[in-house]
Amino acid sequence: MPTIIIIAAAVGGLILFGLSCRPKMSSSGSGKVPSSPSPQTKATIKLMTRQQIIEHLSQLENGAAPEPKMGAMCYDMAYVNDTVVYICPKCGEKTLYPRTNKGSGVADEINFYRRELSLMGNSPEISFDLDELALCSHCTQDTANKEISLVVHYKDGFDHHCKLTSTSDLTRLRAFMQADLSYETSNDGTEALKPFLPRIKELLGTAKFNK
Repeated sequence: MPTIIIIAAAVGGLILFGLSCRPKMSSSGSGKVPSSPSPQTKATIKLMTRQQIIEHLSQLENGAAPEPKMGAMCYDMAYVNDTVVYICPKCGEKTLYPRTNKGSGVADEINFYRRELSLMGNSPEISFDLDELALCSHCTQDTANKEISLVVHYKDGFDHHCKLTSTSDLTRLRAFMQADLSYETSNDGTEALKPFLPRIKELLGTAKFNK
């Protein structure tokens, strides 16, 4: 009898461990999504000026990249809805995207993009917006383009537009603007920002800083 009790306890412990290490899944059914930013994250940026951006880029380019930290390795799959509902923040109208439509992926992740942007915050000299116009069937007639863009507003009147290719774009940019050397991955690990500096420069439009 004691042997049976010990075996049952061991099996129960393995089941609980398996449940505890599964990352959160998308309620809309697209499978695994990036984990939500930590509640302790301050909605502010530390790089307040172009000069500070240039200095931090130089620090990352010339310094050693921190070692990565491995995150969770077990995953769960969620139910996949047939349709994604996009609600336009400008007009309030809904646009329905079947899973077969290429716009469904971006529409499915829009809340993560918005959350990352709100957590990044702004400064008196630099602010950020999302251009979601292409996703709203009521605000645009362009049925081919279903991409969203990051808009960076600089104090001198220069506005830089850059198309977003993945949710990782804003995750890495937010970490950079907070003067970090690494960013948190979707499975709660960390990766160095250094390999992604070319993309961060594209997002910020640094090539036009001196023009």
